Amino acid sequence: RNPPCFVHFEKSCCCANCGMLVVMLSTHVVAYIHHARPILTGPARNPQPQSLEGKAAGAIRAYFEAWNQRDMDAACDQFADDCVYDDTQYAGTIGGKAALRAHLFKVADALPPTFQFCIDEVADGGDSVGVQWHVENNGVPLPFTRGCSMYKSDASGKLISGFDVPEPAPIKPGSASLALLGLASKLIAEPVRAVPLLVWVGYVLIVFFSNGVLPGPDATQLDPATWNEVLGLSLNFWLIAPLLHLPFSPTLHPGLEGIFNLLLAWAAAFAGFLADGRPGRASGSMVPTVLGMQLLTNAVYLPYLV
Repeated sequence: RNPPCFVHFEKSCCCANCGMLVVMLSTHVVAYIHHARPILTGPARNPQPQSLEGKAAGAIRAYFEAWNQRDMDAACDQFADDCVYDDTQYAGTIGGKAALRAHLFKVADALPPTFQFCIDEVADGGDSVGVQWHVENNGVPLPFTRGCSMYKSDASGKLISGFDVPEPAPIKPGSASLALLGLASKLIAEPVRAVPLLVWVGYVLIVFFSNGVLPGPDATQLDPATWNEVLGLSLNFWLIAPLLHLPFSPTLHPGLEGIFNLLLAWAAAFAGFLADGRPGRASGSMVPTVLGMQLLTNAVYLPYLV
């Protein structure tokens, strides 16, 4: 894997050299750390005697040590001329020792010397090795800088490939990623699900952001009078005003009142889904959808169909 920040740093920094300048000015920029891709050096916990380690593990320790000392010539010497590095956060690969050398020197010029890539664990497989690592600044572990890397070596012990999986950004997608993967799998398995998705996109664009298709301005141009009207309709709905003990009742056009109450009554009809007992569905999972439909009706209902 490329030295700390090998590819991580390259892909983000190759777009703007100013990113490197920022790092040079501050050794505490966590955002920079995120871009630094680990190729870690540093002692591992409970390391095996070097005589018992495989060639790949030995090459990685030497590489990490050279990197932390900013000896990029020694670091590059651990790689074969036709090595390939794959960073999972970016498209494409970095191929060849020459490209690796150029990148390492560029990164070394940008990273402060206090940054060290430290090995936590090594899984030795002989001609392959897995490494878990993190980054420290002056001996203090930095947040969001953990990662895992896989390397392979040839018969001579030179590294021929690296596969890097760094820790996600500070704002971790978490369940959002699972939701996207779940949506993608559903669309692949049942392409018909794309229909309500496309209808939803059209609905949102026309109702909220179009001009000329429907009467009145779009949602970004609504005047205070419109918002007051929406507030009045909400207060008049069902028993809202009595429950709030309001001393007044907004006066609005009966047609608006009828349409507003019709849409909300239609959305409320889905309250029965709150008792959804299908296996695998969490209890109460329909609550956000039903409540959201009270405010944005189809803007919330159509994604549910998808």
